[in-house]
Amino acid sequence: MFNRKTGYQIGFIKNFPSSLLKKAVIEDENYIFYTKSFSINPIKDWILISQINKNIAFLPLKEIEFYFLAIFFMGFLLISTFAFYISEKLVKPLKNIANTMEYVVKNDDFSIRVLYKGRDEIAVLSKSFNYMLSQIEKALKTIEEENKKRLEILKNLLEMFSRITSTEKEEDILNISVIELKKFFKDIDVNFENKKNGKYSVPVKSGKIKGYINFDASRDFSEEEKHFFLSIGKLINLILEKIELLNKSQQASEAKSAFLSNISHELRTPLNSIIGFSQYLQLDEKDLERKKALKSVEISGKYLLDMINDILDYAKLEAKAVKVKKTTFSIKELFEDIENIIKPLAIEKDINVIFPEEDFEICTDKKLLKQILLNLLSNAVKFTEKGYIEVSVKKENDKVIFSVKDTGIGIKKEDIEKIFNSFTQLENPMQKKHKGTGLGLSIVKEYVSLLGGDIYVKSEGEEKGSEFIFFIPLSS
Repeated sequence: MFNRKTGYQIGFIKNFPSSLLKKAVIEDENYIFYTKSFSINPIKDWILISQINKNIAFLPLKEIEFYFLAIFFMGFLLISTFAFYISEKLVKPLKNIANTMEYVVKNDDFSIRVLYKGRDEIAVLSKSFNYMLSQIEKALKTIEEENKKRLEILKNLLEMFSRITSTEKEEDILNISVIELKKFFKDIDVNFENKKNGKYSVPVKSGKIKGYINFDASRDFSEEEKHFFLSIGKLINLILEKIELLNKSQQASEAKSAFLSNISHELRTPLNSIIGFSQYLQLDEKDLERKKALKSVEISGKYLLDMINDILDYAKLEAKAVKVKKTTFSIKELFEDIENIIKPLAIEKDINVIFPEEDFEICTDKKLLKQILLNLLSNAVKFTEKGYIEVSVKKENDKVIFSVKDTGIGIKKEDIEKIFNSFTQLENPMQKKHKGTGLGLSIVKEYVSLLGGDIYVKSEGEEKGSEFIFFIPLSS
């Protein structure tokens, strides 16, 4: 006890701090001091001071702290063990299912299975998942087998129709069709008759042939089978109609070609006579006006003769009457023959024609190659008013490349694609000046193709000349 007025002290407090009189609680390194004032008159000037050693005061708390830490570590260990157990029993199996699903999605492999143990819910889930995979795998195998069967049926059908369409005679098509259908439908009897006979009949009518393809069996046919029979019948009818149209078309083409050939031959003789007489009369004609008229007759006759020759050549090509006859000859000799024909035409227009000096042997159809070069050079002379025409040839590996280059009217870029079309003439003032059939370059392209080559043209545009390049094999 401590009296605040007198400073009298009852009892002993070690290290009594003076500031304790102002505060209710004070703490130093080793002790806790606590004061209590009184409001009763006899003792209101006295203060009760208590001193407690910290080590003694906090000893129970330290014991509680130790037990708390021990309980915490034990709880942590227990929770970790439980989490590991949950991971092994729940998370890991679910992860296995997820990994299996991912593998199936990425690889389209339904043969893989989820490994599981026990009989818990996860095991039941894994078992159900495995069952689903096995059912999908089984279904896919069934689909694959069915697809193989369908492909085999389709292959047999294609082979059957390939054999049916291998002939061009209507009677043979029907005979082959019946034989092939009997092979395809092993339990169904198939025949062709003039009347219906069997459980299902498909009508066949084309040209001279009329009748029914009859299908018969010991069982009734399903609606799908009937539709299939009907489809086969329609297809056979289409094949027969196609052959009939082809025969008519071929006959018409042959008749047209024969007519054109006869007309052309009939016209050639009088035209050659007209051209020859006009040339002969020009030799002794002194009157310039008459000589000019005779020259006009000669030019018109030659123009008409060229047109007839183009029509005749085109008719032969269309009738596939042009046959390739290969021989071995000198390329220089060929150009000498062509030069003798082209030079006079070029001299009339004061155009220089340059022929190559190369010489080597080539094995091809000399007549067709000569005609190709003559057509190209005649066009070059016709559509070149000034400048030159250059012919070149070179060997490259197993090919021979020819080029006819001129400084003539040129070709628009948009016209290059259609330059080789039949009966095509480009919109150009020079083209209008020199009329023609529009068959020359078309014939050239066909001849080059017959010789096993190809042709193309290069031009920078109008008034910039053009270059026709084609290649053919060096030998057969």
